[in-house]
Amino acid sequence: MPITKHVRFVATLLIGVALGAALTVVYLRQPGEVAKEVPKEVAKQSRLSLKVFHPFPSGWLFPPDFHIEGIIPDASDLQALQTPARVTLHPRCKADVPDAIQIAGFHFMPQGTEVSGEPRTNLLDLTRSISAYGPPSMCAFGPGVLMRCEGKGHVLDLLFCFSCDDVHAFRGPKHEQAFGAGMSDLGRRLFLQYFTLALPENAELKALYQAYDLPTDIPPVRLR
Repeated sequence: MPITKHVRFVATLLIGVALGAALTVVYLRQPGEVAKEVPKEVAKQSRLSLKVFHPFPSGWLFPPDFHIEGIIPDASDLQALQTPARVTLHPRCKADVPDAIQIAGFHFMPQGTEVSGEPRTNLLDLTRSISAYGPPSMCAFGPGVLMRCEGKGHVLDLLFCFSCDDVHAFRGPKHEQAFGAGMSDLGRRLFLQYFTLALPENAELKALYQAYDLPTDIPPVRLR
């Protein structure tokens, strides 16, 4: 390449770089939107929701207009989770336990532990929150806890598996499938905490609780 053409090429390249840098400086100096301060409660929930307990986080992005009806479509099921007359937790048991509750081939203790007061309110709020759920897994379902919500002529049984992070709900005495979903990382954390506190003698839940090193100072969280 002749020297004249080489000098012209280099000069053109340098002018282009200088022009690009100048435009970048001008753009960065434009006034932008002032960042709003995040409320402490929102920040606290965000930190909780970002906590990951396994290498494949189950994040599920919802559109702005998404509601819990997208997960629990039946109004009677939502009602059963909002104002049940009784909420009980039943650990999984062997098939030879007398009068065991049998749902979808799994057996649970016939006598459940009733949940009342603030723990009951927190647990029901969590079941109706889209923040508690995620995409279903492809793992084999093996629930360890049955949460039974009994209302006026309506019984809803929620089966929780903390191995595959899935929840399956069954309706009525015939155990018709009501809905199913996965648990988000935050949902898994809070469900496991509430169940462990309600069933402190359950060895399986206690082992999971200790394995994931869950703190005991998580305050009640009102989720969307």
